[in-house]
Amino acid sequence: MFRILIICLLILSHVIADFYIQKESLVKKKMLETKYILYHSLHFGILSIFLTIIFMNRLLFIYILILTGLHFIIDYLKIKITIYVNNHLSIVPFLGDQFLHILLIILFSYMINGMDTYWLKNYLENFRIVNINTIIFIILIITIYLFIIKGGSILIVLLLKLPKELSIKKTQKLKDILKNIIKFKNKVTSEEIAASNCDNNKNDSPKYGTVIGILERLIIVTLIITNNYTAISFVVAIKAIARFKELQENKDDFVQKFIIGTLGSFFIAILAGTFLEFIYSKLFN
Repeated sequence: MFRILIICLLILSHVIADFYIQKESLVKKKMLETKYILYHSLHFGILSIFLTIIFMNRLLFIYILILTGLHFIIDYLKIKITIYVNNHLSIVPFLGDQFLHILLIILFSYMINGMDTYWLKNYLENFRIVNINTIIFIILIITIYLFIIKGGSILIVLLLKLPKELSIKKTQKLKDILKNIIKFKNKVTSEEIAASNCDNNKNDSPKYGTVIGILERLIIVTLIITNNYTAISFVVAIKAIARFKELQENKDDFVQKFIIGTLGSFFIAILAGTFLEFIYSKLFN
């Protein structure tokens, strides 16, 4: 259980570093200079050390250093690949990047022996922390909520870009790839654009749609983990009523965008809520 607690803290560090510490200015600089990818990776490493400091020993410190290095490599390759293919199917590198980061955190923790050593057990016993499962579940809830707020918004932006990306002809893709080999540094990935769009900007109009999407995801996850499934239908009804006039007018393909955004947002929330419900059943049943 102590190893699982450390895994949860490291995943929380990843979510905070990727979606909250990494601001728009750093996102843009990462496109131009490799050293800013290193800065971002160090954010993850430093935050990981901070969150796991009470458990720190030499083995865990080395483990975090390795993960920090791998974080740099994954981000570097993701940017290169995304720019190389000119942002086509840009949601794939984003999902692949997140999957690899989390997978490596889990795999390395199990590959390194000795994580559940006496010093962890003694620490918890001395401070009379009885139910470690409760702590794990709380950390997971915080992590999932933080992800669906910012990461969920980026995913929806990328989903809305997907139809246009799929409509681009293969010949045009090949031309763009060849062009990007020459003009690599002048490109910005769709994921980074999405991240920028999710940041607050004083000159932008109010992001009502983004806030509504965040609220609906948070509400749905909360309803699922509290076993109030029927109440989810009210979320759907309220959103449909609020957008009824725009749905009738259907300006700029609003209906299609509304359906993609809503289904994507619901899918993220249901997946997150189901995951938390599954973890709860394993921890407490």
